[in-house]
Amino acid sequence: MIPILMITYNRLEYTKKALESLFDCLYAKMYIIDNGSTDGTVNWIYNSGFVMGRNFIVNSENKGISYAMNQFLELLDNVYIAGKVDNDTLVPRDFIEKMLPHMGKADIVQAKHKLIDASGVGTFDQWVSKMPADGALRYNHFVGGSGILFKRQLVNHIPETENKIMGWRTFQREHPELKKAFATDVEIELLDEHSYTDYPEYYKQTGRV
Repeated sequence: MIPILMITYNRLEYTKKALESLFDCLYAKMYIIDNGSTDGTVNWIYNSGFVMGRNFIVNSENKGISYAMNQFLELLDNVYIAGKVDNDTLVPRDFIEKMLPHMGKADIVQAKHKLIDASGVGTFDQWVSKMPADGALRYNHFVGGSGILFKRQLVNHIPETENKIMGWRTFQREHPELKKAFATDVEIELLDEHSYTDYPEYYKQTGRV
């Protein structure tokens, strides 16, 4: 079983869909850390039966993604491969099966997603076409924080930054020796690709807009 972290912070309707998707994922052991949700997310998770005991941590306030990721890492001393899926991300049932073979060639691997297509860089395939390639992997200096697997021993601490979501980017910048890649043969769906207007207050509070 591969431990997979999902950090929740409001956006309950997204969380419901994302957790159901991850729960159906083969070989995933779910860990959920809530960052101070105020919209009923915690009660819904408690009643859902998705996680038990130490696999569910509730923080009293939103201390940022880095803080929650470090809490997760502290639980995984003897784990070689771990992952993270955000609470706006739907993964295929065979997500882990498809991603694991790539971990022999890279230290951090992210699945492809269509949100990149709307970011002004063309389609995903156009964007990665200039990156160094090895089979389905396209190497890049930075990969996102959702739909990823990573080698736990190489990810020991995520820097906490003033911006609640920038610690993962800072970590990768500080560790250029790590091999980071996109997996072009595994696709995830980001609910955010549909609209950033669903939860405007969320994006304002997290500094994403």
